[in-house]
Amino acid sequence: MRKTRVLIVDDSPFSQAVLQKTLPDSAFEICGLASNGQEGIGKYFVLKPEVVIMDITMPDMDGLECSRQILLRDPAARIVILSSMKDEALTTRARLLGIRWFLQKPATREDLVTMIKMAISRIAPDWWPPYLEQLRLSFEEFLNKSLEPEICTFSAVKSSPPSLDSHGICAIIGITGAHTGRVILDTSHETATAFAAVLLGRPSTPEEALGCLAEMANIVCGRGISRANRISKGLDLRITPASLLEGKKLMISNLPNHYMLAVKADTPIGTFLMSMEITEE
Repeated sequence: MRKTRVLIVDDSPFSQAVLQKTLPDSAFEICGLASNGQEGIGKYFVLKPEVVIMDITMPDMDGLECSRQILLRDPAARIVILSSMKDEALTTRARLLGIRWFLQKPATREDLVTMIKMAISRIAPDWWPPYLEQLRLSFEEFLNKSLEPEICTFSAVKSSPPSLDSHGICAIIGITGAHTGRVILDTSHETATAFAAVLLGRPSTPEEALGCLAEMANIVCGRGISRANRISKGLDLRITPASLLEGKKLMISNLPNHYMLAVKADTPIGTFLMSMEITEE
């Protein structure tokens, strides 16, 4: 099996040694070590590694400036930020440069290997089911708890059609962070109205039905994404507020270059469909 070539840019000889020990020899080749930003830039274009592990704090320039200069000449460079510092301001600056992979020291072997593989492939479908599975579990738990003691039946949608034909109303949640995507929660007006009535304990209005579906999407996605982030801390996935669409003939095209997981829920009050997509770029 061909090994992945890795360049380490870190001013600490100890950190360099730890990383060399952490990455399994069977899958990775440390093709170079750099102790400062200028050395890192030079070695990147000579050695042409598949991925760079970049520290932030270095004597001549910080890791973001080093990354900026590399990405300016090679926009396809795969850079994983690995630093003792990791806050919102730092990750925001990095994302503006096009860096989407972050880990905080000390990183476990599992997290480091996962993040490197994600950086190399942008996204590999066989790595995503564990994360999208958390959204599925959150969806099922929410409906089961909301409608108990009634029984809900869940089934995976096997095929991946080029578009989603809505039942009449859908809530769309965007996914941002290390990768982008979206979640679509779809149902009919009648089912949304009935579900809102169950939660409110009284008949619901059309406006309340819309609000109910939006809040359901926010809760389901918020819980699911939080769980996904606990699986791999470098993902830093976030969700956007729900957007609502409705119409008698509503068709939503799938995202390009996507990996999708869709689940249908048959409940006593009607059917819900949850479609989860993560893009490969």
